Amino acid sequence: MIRLILYNFQRKIHDLLKGNKDIKWGIYDYVPEVKRMPFIIIGEDFASPWNTKTWIGKQITTTINFWSDQRSMLEMKKMIGLVEDTLSIDFEIGGFEYEHHETGDIEVKRETEELIRGTIKLTYHGTKEV
Repeated sequence: MIRLILYNFQRKIHDLLKGNKDIKWGIYDYVPEVKRMPFIIIGEDFASPWNTKTWIGKQITTTINFWSDQRSMLEMKKMIGLVEDTLSIDFEIGGFEYEHHETGDIEVKRETEELIRGTIKLTYHGTKEV
Protein backbone atom coordinates (compact mmCIF):
# COMPACT_ATOMS: atom_id res chain seq x y z
CA MET A 1 0.00 0.00 0.00
CA ILE A 2 1.42 3.38 -1.03
CA ARG A 3 0.33 4.97 2.26
CA LEU A 4 2.90 2.93 4.18
CA ILE A 5 5.82 3.89 1.96
CA LEU A 6 7.29 6.40 4.47
CA TYR A 7 6.54 4.19 7.48
CA ASN A 8 8.37 1.21 5.96
CA PHE A 9 11.15 3.47 4.73
CA GLN A 10 11.86 4.79 8.23
CA ARG A 11 11.69 1.30 9.73
CA LYS A 12 14.38 0.11 7.32
CA ILE A 13 16.58 3.18 7.86
CA HIS A 14 16.41 2.57 11.61
CA ASP A 15 17.21 -1.16 11.20
CA LEU A 16 20.18 -0.42 8.94
CA LEU A 17 21.63 2.11 11.39
CA LYS A 18 21.09 -0.18 14.39
CA GLY A 19 22.72 -3.03 12.46
CA ASN A 20 26.00 -1.16 12.01
CA LYS A 21 28.05 -1.99 15.11
CA ASP A 22 30.43 0.92 14.38
CA ILE A 23 27.63 3.40 15.07
CA LYS A 24 27.93 3.84 18.82
CA TRP A 25 25.49 6.72 19.27
CA GLY A 26 21.85 6.34 20.33
CA ILE A 27 19.40 6.33 17.42
CA TYR A 28 15.95 7.90 17.83
CA ASP A 29 13.11 9.38 15.79
CA TYR A 30 12.43 11.95 18.53
CA VAL A 31 14.46 14.08 20.93
CA PRO A 32 14.99 11.80 23.93
CA GLU A 33 13.90 13.05 27.35
CA VAL A 34 17.21 12.01 28.85
CA LYS A 35 19.30 14.25 26.68
CA ARG A 36 22.52 12.33 27.13
CA MET A 37 24.62 13.11 24.09
CA PRO A 38 25.73 12.26 21.53
CA PHE A 39 22.72 10.90 19.60
CA ILE A 40 21.23 10.57 16.12
CA ILE A 41 17.67 11.47 15.19
CA ILE A 42 15.98 10.13 12.09
CA GLY A 43 14.37 13.38 11.10
CA GLU A 44 12.18 14.97 8.53
CA ASP A 45 11.17 13.41 5.22
CA PHE A 46 10.09 15.16 2.06
CA ALA A 47 8.28 12.96 -0.48
CA SER A 48 7.01 13.80 -3.94
CA PRO A 49 5.27 11.59 -6.52
CA TRP A 50 7.53 9.30 -8.54
CA ASN A 51 5.12 7.48 -10.84
CA THR A 52 5.19 6.13 -14.37
CA LYS A 53 2.91 3.88 -16.39
CA THR A 54 4.65 0.81 -14.91
CA TRP A 55 5.25 1.78 -11.27
CA ILE A 56 3.96 3.92 -8.41
CA GLY A 57 6.19 5.52 -5.86
CA LYS A 58 7.79 8.51 -4.22
CA GLN A 59 11.05 10.37 -4.37
CA ILE A 60 11.98 10.63 -0.69
CA THR A 61 14.56 12.91 0.86
CA THR A 62 15.25 12.09 4.48
CA THR A 63 17.23 14.18 6.96
CA ILE A 64 19.36 12.54 9.62
CA ASN A 65 20.28 14.87 12.52
CA PHE A 66 23.28 14.50 14.83
CA TRP A 67 23.72 16.15 18.23
CA SER A 68 26.89 16.17 20.31
CA ASP A 69 28.10 18.02 23.37
CA GLN A 70 31.76 17.28 22.66
CA ARG A 71 33.91 20.23 21.74
CA SER A 72 35.65 18.50 18.86
CA MET A 73 33.83 18.12 15.54
CA LEU A 74 35.92 15.11 14.52
CA GLU A 75 33.71 12.44 16.08
CA MET A 76 30.60 13.97 14.53
CA LYS A 77 32.22 14.00 11.10
CA LYS A 78 33.21 10.37 11.54
CA MET A 79 29.66 9.44 12.58
CA ILE A 80 28.14 11.27 9.60
CA GLY A 81 30.50 9.33 7.32
CA LEU A 82 29.49 6.01 8.91
CA VAL A 83 25.80 6.85 8.50
CA GLU A 84 26.32 7.88 4.89
CA ASP A 85 28.19 4.64 4.14
CA THR A 86 25.47 2.60 5.88
CA LEU A 87 22.56 4.25 4.09
CA SER A 88 24.03 4.70 0.59
CA ILE A 89 22.52 1.41 -0.56
CA ASP A 90 19.43 0.09 -2.28
CA PHE A 91 16.95 -2.00 -0.27
CA GLU A 92 13.47 -3.48 -0.31
CA ILE A 93 10.74 -3.43 2.32
CA GLY A 94 6.95 -3.61 2.25
CA GLY A 95 6.83 -4.48 -1.44
CA PHE A 96 8.72 -1.31 -2.46
CA GLU A 97 12.20 -1.09 -3.93
CA TYR A 98 14.17 1.85 -2.53
CA GLU A 99 17.05 3.00 -4.70
CA HIS A 100 19.63 5.34 -3.18
CA HIS A 101 19.64 8.26 -5.58
CA GLU A 102 22.05 10.75 -4.02
CA THR A 103 23.56 12.16 -0.89
CA GLY A 104 22.63 15.81 -0.69
CA ASP A 105 23.67 18.48 1.77
CA ILE A 106 25.87 17.64 4.74
CA GLU A 107 26.33 20.23 7.45
CA VAL A 108 28.32 20.33 10.69
CA LYS A 109 27.69 23.44 12.75
CA ARG A 110 28.69 24.65 16.19
CA GLU A 111 25.46 25.86 17.83
CA THR A 112 27.21 26.93 21.05
CA GLU A 113 30.65 26.40 22.49
CA GLU A 114 29.45 23.08 23.91
CA LEU A 115 26.87 21.96 21.33
CA ILE A 116 27.46 20.68 17.79
CA ARG A 117 24.72 19.82 15.30
CA GLY A 118 25.13 17.88 12.10
CA THR A 119 22.74 16.95 9.31
CA ILE A 120 22.86 14.79 6.23
CA LYS A 121 20.19 14.54 3.54
CA LEU A 122 19.77 11.37 1.49
CA THR A 123 17.42 10.91 -1.45
CA TYR A 124 15.84 7.63 -2.55
CA HIS A 125 13.38 6.53 -5.19
CA GLY A 126 10.80 4.20 -3.67
CA THR A 127 8.87 2.30 -6.33
CA LYS A 128 6.51 -0.63 -6.76
CA GLU A 129 5.45 -2.13 -10.08
CA VAL A 130 1.74 -1.87 -10.94
